[in-house]
Amino acid sequence: MNGTENDLWIVIPTADRHQYLPKIFENSLIPLNQIVIVRTKLGEPIQDVNNLWDLDEFNIHRWWNKGINFAEAHGAKFVAVLNDDVWIEKGSLQTIVEGMESAGAVLGYPEPCSSDICGYAWVLRLDSPVRPDEQFRWWFGDNDIRKQAMADKGFV
Repeated sequence: MNGTENDLWIVIPTADRHQYLPKIFENSLIPLNQIVIVRTKLGEPIQDVNNLWDLDEFNIHRWWNKGINFAEAHGAKFVAVLNDDVWIEKGSLQTIVEGMESAGAVLGYPEPCSSDICGYAWVLRLDSPVRPDEQFRWWFGDNDIRKQAMADKGFV
């Protein structure tokens, strides 16, 4: 995996839809201590992962940044940002990172993807200035990330 085994982290914002999380954790092949759950509703911590709470005004881009910043502060070089109900194949996140490394890309996403970027699952290289823009609360932020990535170095 070109040295990225401990460099790849996951960020997942969630309110109370937790039924898919165990399978996401399992299929990610990421150690649990490299998974950040940004909780948007009060509740019991999800065991064995990093729980961050953000109960302020609704803004998924702020939630993404909160998790990205935590992961980066703890050594992440890449962050996969996933919806809490996404299905991923085992090793798929690592494959995306390998493709990003080969291409020198700052943004990667699963294939096939039905749009320019899959807002439900994407990987960001953290040594770039590309970050979610918190001026967006829900819509268009993933498209903005794609535009930022294209202006920086490109994407996979």
